[in-house]
Amino acid sequence: GQGEVTAPATGGDILLHIHSNRHDLNFYACRKFLELIAEDVEVLDETYGFQYLDHRDMTDFVDGTENPQTQEDRQNVAIIPEGEFAGGSYVMVQRFVHNLPAWHRLSVKAQEKVIGRTKPDSVELDDVPAASHVGRVDIKEEGKGLKILRHSLPFGIASGEHGLLFIAYCQRQYHFDAMLENMYGERDGKTDQMLRFSQAVTGAYFFAPSIEMLNAL
Repeated sequence: GQGEVTAPATGGDILLHIHSNRHDLNFYACRKFLELIAEDVEVLDETYGFQYLDHRDMTDFVDGTENPQTQEDRQNVAIIPEGEFAGGSYVMVQRFVHNLPAWHRLSVKAQEKVIGRTKPDSVELDDVPAASHVGRVDIKEEGKGLKILRHSLPFGIASGEHGLLFIAYCQRQYHFDAMLENMYGERDGKTDQMLRFSQAVTGAYFFAPSIEMLNAL
């Protein structure tokens, strides 16, 4: 990126992604796991996400509209099918802090042009602006879309820092690279207009090994 529009690489060696519909169990599992390794690790970041309204981001737009829905499609997008790392998945994590006061100063029409979708029902605009969020991350190469499996959730507190914890899985790291390059203007100079209202404060790549790989350690 350029200027203040950047994607920091904050690193980390281990990602613990606990996902369920019960916040109490998520907390309990995390606490128990950290008790086992407390003397061996330093926790760099611990963020708890939650479902917001009807699966919306705090911008009030539906999040993850294009996410693969069936089990087969999700596996095809996320799981490496063959080779040395078969059964594993590449993971990208970014924590975005939103500037909601600035966002809410926009009209709904202006917000829709920033996102590239309608606000009530998340329908893609007929004429998607090239610098909109959809225009930046909906990438097609050789007629095929570069898909990822999102597990993003809103996070934070109303009186302090809040935004989106972006987590996604993919069988190819290249999909993440291409989306980041497009969002941050590395390919054609156009940056994702959503970045005027949301700043990435963390960022890292990880690899999620298969159960077989873990058992072989």
